[in-house]
Amino acid sequence: MSSGSGLDYRPGDGWIHRLHPVARGGAALSVILAFSLHRHGLPVSGAGCATLLLAAASGGLPVAAGLGAVRRLWVLIVAVALAQVWRGGDAPLVLAVDAVLRDAKATTLGMLGYCMGGTMALIHAALHPKRIDRLTLLAAPINFHDDGVLSQWARKESFPVDRVVEVLGQMDKMMLQTSFQWLKPLSQLQKLKNLYEGAANPKMVSSFVHLESWLNDNVCVPGQAYREYVTTCYHDNALVNGTLKVNDRPVSLTQVTCPMLNVMAKKDHIVPVESSRIVSTLVSGPVTEVLIDAGHIGVAMGSKAREMFTQVAGFHDRPPAAQADKTTDEPTAGPKKEKRSRR
Repeated sequence: MSSGSGLDYRPGDGWIHRLHPVARGGAALSVILAFSLHRHGLPVSGAGCATLLLAAASGGLPVAAGLGAVRRLWVLIVAVALAQVWRGGDAPLVLAVDAVLRDAKATTLGMLGYCMGGTMALIHAALHPKRIDRLTLLAAPINFHDDGVLSQWARKESFPVDRVVEVLGQMDKMMLQTSFQWLKPLSQLQKLKNLYEGAANPKMVSSFVHLESWLNDNVCVPGQAYREYVTTCYHDNALVNGTLKVNDRPVSLTQVTCPMLNVMAKKDHIVPVESSRIVSTLVSGPVTEVLIDAGHIGVAMGSKAREMFTQVAGFHDRPPAAQADKTTDEPTAGPKKEKRSRR
């Protein structure tokens, strides 16, 4: 697959086999490289990755997902390490936001995060509250000590993540996929039953194939990144407990003052509703809740997705100042109901 930036990429194998001069794609690529190197214990800043990209682009050098192939480019690794001293923490996302703001000639922007992307977007908004004027969380886990099966499986007493990383060096994509499937063991059989019953409908079959291809096009998670995510979130529940730090900077959700749209899926077996709903008690800005009768995937890809997109588009179309004044007739429960509305 070739993008407008001149990047050639083969889905599924994590290999970027040739880089041409990169324009606006640098921010996204820096994230890829950051995770690749992070697996081997080298946290890389956005600036460091940009340095690596520019050097690689100048000669069309090969860049692999693992550090092994990059090790030959030792001069570039030194440049990355030096750049890490200049910028660190969530620098890749900062770099991406900088690019968007520069392109839009704006000083603030709206942000949406899906699943763990929502968790990361919330963390970014807490660290850089003046840059985000509205935030949408879509099926985003916030409280990782909920009553869901995934939370129970990933607790410290149940899941020795250090042992997994030491043995495998990463979290294998098939192991991850299988674990998610076992949250609902009969779901695969139900899918095949639905496919059999709808086999005479070409549109349904095409939709099934495309959705399943997307669901199964997974990548392995770099070991160190996986270890930190599981330990910080599922073991320590650091975001809710207020103990999370990014590059030695405390993450306080009370710093999030922008209007927020929290979209939750009623049938979500990966991120239970209460795992997301708690965010309204942790942030300082107004929160509007939307509960959609769908699952974790269906809320974004299924027949109910249109409802989600309508809600999100309406939220981001309104001026930020109008968000705080937007209320609904239905009352809500909770310690901060005076600043929370539900649709």
